[in-house]
Amino acid sequence: MKLTYITLFFFSIVLLRAANPSADNRPQEKLSYQSIFNQIIATPEKAINLADSAENLRIIPEYKAHIIRSRAYARLKNEKKALEYALAAFHTDSVQNDSTAYMNVCQILSNCYIELSRQNEAIEYATKAIQIARSQGNKSVEATSMISISRAQNELAQKDKAIETLDQAIELLQGTTDPEDKRTLISLYMEKLRNIMIQEKNEEAINTGKEVEALLEKMEQTGDMQETRVDMHLGYLYSFLCEAYQLIGEEQAAASYYQKFLTTKFAQKPQGRTRADPYLLLIKDYKQVIHNTLERERLTPAQDTINKDYTVMLAKLKNTYSLMGDYKTALQYSDRLSNIRKELYARDKENAAMELAIAYETNEKETKIIKQEMELKQRNTFLGASLGIIILLILLLWISYRNSKVIKRKNKITVNQVNQLLAYKNELLAIKERDKEAELSHQEELPKSDSKTQTDPDQPIDQDSFILLEEIMHKEKLYLKSDLTREDVLKRLHMDKNRFARMIQSNTGDNYTNYIGNLRMEHSIQLMKQYPYYNLEAIALDSGLGNVRALHRLFKNKIGMTPTEYKKALHVN
Repeated sequence: MKLTYITLFFFSIVLLRAANPSADNRPQEKLSYQSIFNQIIATPEKAINLADSAENLRIIPEYKAHIIRSRAYARLKNEKKALEYALAAFHTDSVQNDSTAYMNVCQILSNCYIELSRQNEAIEYATKAIQIARSQGNKSVEATSMISISRAQNELAQKDKAIETLDQAIELLQGTTDPEDKRTLISLYMEKLRNIMIQEKNEEAINTGKEVEALLEKMEQTGDMQETRVDMHLGYLYSFLCEAYQLIGEEQAAASYYQKFLTTKFAQKPQGRTRADPYLLLIKDYKQVIHNTLERERLTPAQDTINKDYTVMLAKLKNTYSLMGDYKTALQYSDRLSNIRKELYARDKENAAMELAIAYETNEKETKIIKQEMELKQRNTFLGASLGIIILLILLLWISYRNSKVIKRKNKITVNQVNQLLAYKNELLAIKERDKEAELSHQEELPKSDSKTQTDPDQPIDQDSFILLEEIMHKEKLYLKSDLTREDVLKRLHMDKNRFARMIQSNTGDNYTNYIGNLRMEHSIQLMKQYPYYNLEAIALDSGLGNVRALHRLFKNKIGMTPTEYKKALHVN
C-alpha cells in the first residue's frame, strides 16, 4: 500500500504546482505549501502542525492545509483521519471551482478509500478525475487515476480487469515525448509488473520487465528522469526479474539480475534491500533474508512498531526461521507477532468505540428520521426485489423448461438415427452372411478352375481379410476384452501392422482405435436396450471400456450425448 501514497505524493506536487505556481516562488519560506508538503514523508506530525500555523496566518488556503493533513495522516496510517481531511478539502469552494485542484483531491480520496477497503467509492472518485482530465486532454492525470482504479479492482479480486485497466493507461501514454508523461508511464509499467508477478505470470513479467529496463535506460540517457529515481525503479525492477527468472528455472539469469540489483543504490538501503527477499527465499538463502529484515527492523522507530507493516516483517522472520529449522526463535517471533496483532485489534476497537460514541451523541435525532426513511425504503426495495425475483424465477423456469424440451427432442432424434443405423448395420451383416453362404455353396458346385475369380480393381484393399476380421470380432466378440491390443488382432489375421492399418482405413475410412470404439459403443447401446436397469459402470465393463469415464468420452465424441442422456432418451422414446 506504500506505493499508493508514494505515487500520489509525486503527482500531488505536479498538479498543485500547476494549480498555484506562486507556491514555488517562495521556496525559502518555512510555511510555504511546498516546504510543508516536502516534510510529509519524513516528519508527518511536524507537517500537520506547520499546516495549522500556515492556515491560521493565511499563508496557505484552507484546502491546501487539508491536503497536507490528509497526506500526513495517511503517512501515519490513520486512514480515517486522512479521509476526513480529504473530504473537507473536496467540499471547499476552491477545489470545486478549480479543475486542477479537483482532480488532485479526487485522486487523494480514491487512494484513501482504497486503504479503507471501500473500493467502489475509490473507483467513483478516480472516475471523476478521469472525466475532468479527458475534457482537458490531460493524459497524465487520466493515466494516474487509472492506477487507482486498477488497485481497487485488484482488491475486488478482479485481477485480469485490473491489468486491462493498466494496459489502457499504458496505451494512452505510449509514444509520448513529454518527460512527465514518461515518468507516469514508468509508474504504470511497474504497477503492471507487480500485478502480473502476483498472478505468477512469470514469462509475461520478464517480457514487461525488459521493456521497462530499456525505457529506464533511455530516460536516464536523455535526462528525462532523475538518477535517484531511475536507480529506485531499477532496484524494484531487478528484484522482480530475478524472482521471475528463478521461478521459471533460469537460475543463471536470475542470479545475474540479483547481482544487478545489488549494484543499485536502492539495494544499499535496508528498506530497498528487502525487496529481493522473495528471490532469496527461493534459493534458500535464509540467513541473508533474516539479515535484511533485522536491519530494517532496527531502523524502525519504537513508536512505529504497532502497525501492519511491522507485522509483515515479524511474520517474515517467523516463517524464515521455521524454514531454517530454528523453531525456538520462530516461536519467539510468533509470540511477538501475536501480541502486536492483539494491540492493533484493541486500538482499532477503541478507536471504533470512540467514533461510535461521538456519532451517537451528535446524530441521535437524525438517526431516528433516517431509520424511518430506511425502513420505508427497505420495505419498498424488498417488495420490488421480491417481485423482480419472482419474475426472474418464472423466466428462468420457462427458459429451463424450453431448453429441456429442445434437448429432449434433439436427443430423441439422435437416438432414432442411431437405432436406425444400427438396424441397417445388423441387416447388412445378415445379408453379407447369407451372401457368403450362397457363394460358398456355389463354389462347391463349380469346378476348381472356374472357382477362381479376378480381383476387382475398385474393391477395397484386403476386403477378404476385413470380412474375416468382422467375422472374428462379431462371433468371438473380441472387442469386449478391455485388454485387447492391436497385436492380438494382427496375430489372428497373420498380417503386419502397416498392411493392417491400410486395410482398416480402406474398408472403414477410419483407424483401428475408432473402429473398436464404434463396436464397443454399439454393444453398450444394445445393453441399454436389453437391460434398462443396468447402471453405467456395469455397461462400461461389459462393453470392454474399463470405466465410466471412457464410456462418457466415447458417447460425447461419437454422438454428442452423454450415456446418461442417451439412456434416458432411449427409454422415453
